[in-house]
Amino acid sequence: ISYYQRKFETDNIEAADWDEVGGIAFARELQYRDYDVERKRLGGSLSLDWRPSDTTKLYARGLYSRFSDQEYRGDIIFILDEERINPVSGTATSANFLSNQQGVEPTDESPRIEVRRRMKDRFEKQQIGSLVVGGETETGPWKLTYSGSYSKATERENGSVDPTRFRARFAGSGANQVGVNFDYSDPRRPAFTITGNTALFNNPASYGFNELELTDLSDSKDREWGVRGDVAREFAMDAGTFTLQGGVKSRWRKKSYDLDALVYDGYDGTYTLADVLGSGYNYRIQDLGPLPGKTSPSDFYNNNTDSFELNDADTIINSASSDYSIKEDVLAGYVLGRFDGSAVRVVGGVRFERTYNDIRAFATNEDTLDVTPNRSTRSYTDWLPSLTLRFEPAQNLVLRLAGYKNLVRPKLSNLAPRVLVNEDLDAEFGNPNLKPYRAWNIDASAEYYFGNNSAITAGVFWKSIDDFIVEVTDNTPGEILGIDYERATT
Repeated sequence: ISYYQRKFETDNIEAADWDEVGGIAFARELQYRDYDVERKRLGGSLSLDWRPSDTTKLYARGLYSRFSDQEYRGDIIFILDEERINPVSGTATSANFLSNQQGVEPTDESPRIEVRRRMKDRFEKQQIGSLVVGGETETGPWKLTYSGSYSKATERENGSVDPTRFRARFAGSGANQVGVNFDYSDPRRPAFTITGNTALFNNPASYGFNELELTDLSDSKDREWGVRGDVAREFAMDAGTFTLQGGVKSRWRKKSYDLDALVYDGYDGTYTLADVLGSGYNYRIQDLGPLPGKTSPSDFYNNNTDSFELNDADTIINSASSDYSIKEDVLAGYVLGRFDGSAVRVVGGVRFERTYNDIRAFATNEDTLDVTPNRSTRSYTDWLPSLTLRFEPAQNLVLRLAGYKNLVRPKLSNLAPRVLVNEDLDAEFGNPNLKPYRAWNIDASAEYYFGNNSAITAGVFWKSIDDFIVEVTDNTPGEILGIDYERATT
């Protein structure tokens, strides 16, 4: 049994949407994030072995692991929309911005600097459990091995506020003008300095409630049953021993994900950062100004739930477009022959694997808010030959050569036929027709042992892989499950 508890912090900066205007390079979005995390792990294992007779050994192996993660993330985000604002000055290592430098009455079209201040309060728990029972029986030249297994892994959130966002759009002029200067002299640690009305920028009441995402439920499950059996028979020969072996294995796996995410984008009353202000942050890169308390936004939501206004469209889209359920059943069998001589070992055989998938998800149209379940099934069979040679032409010199075919199945979440088409007719969807990675391989090596603790090894390999899985964006208009789109990413 083992127990582990750790508290740690991370100070990080993330930049996106890089642009260049008038020779001044800068990021349109800069995020300064302060993470505080408490992580706990509990693990245990148990092994039982029993020898009921001289020919049979039985065993049971159990494993359990639990992981919990409490994360608080406070951050400040600068949004410099290209349609709203560009640098007023800068150098090769700096970019300077001013709100509404024309000095006119602010409007929706005035140059503005948008600043978001957020707090993420997320608690996540993962659990893994497995049990394997099996045994081995040897009677004369016959050897039997057998086992059965069950495993389950879960990842769950319920009640995480992820995140609460407050927003200010500084578009004032004169006494209300706000500026920000970014220093990129250290590109990995860009710094900012506020100019103009710094009191307005640092006033928590300047930041009104903008959005809250509540993870009412995030439930991921992965379960698998498996059985296998092998039988081998040895034959004594003048030049060595020949073993004929065969076996079957089957596993039944089901993976599912269920998300219920509530999106609130309004509040019936006045709600600003000042209502949930925190203190005591240890962001060591620079002063971020006012940030929400770690648990204050969650407490405020729980105490004033009825005053928050639910965005039905975003709630439906976020939840339905994430859900899926996938079954993957694999039946495999093999036969091999093995010859062991004084200087040579040869192992050759072939394995077949039949894979069956039952894949279910939802197609979601953000424009009409239609949510349609869809399902796909498929099966495929692979034959996987293998031949391995080990040759010891002289004492302390070993040569190896192997050729074989293998496969890696697609990630189950990529197979999920989840379809999301937004209001701009941009589509994202999974691909239930993804093929496995299939590869032919050749490996060769030479090993020379020239001392009790010394060896020289040289190896080469050749590999040919088909059906790589990559993300592709297609700008050709089309239709999927009756929903029109202008461009698609899959």
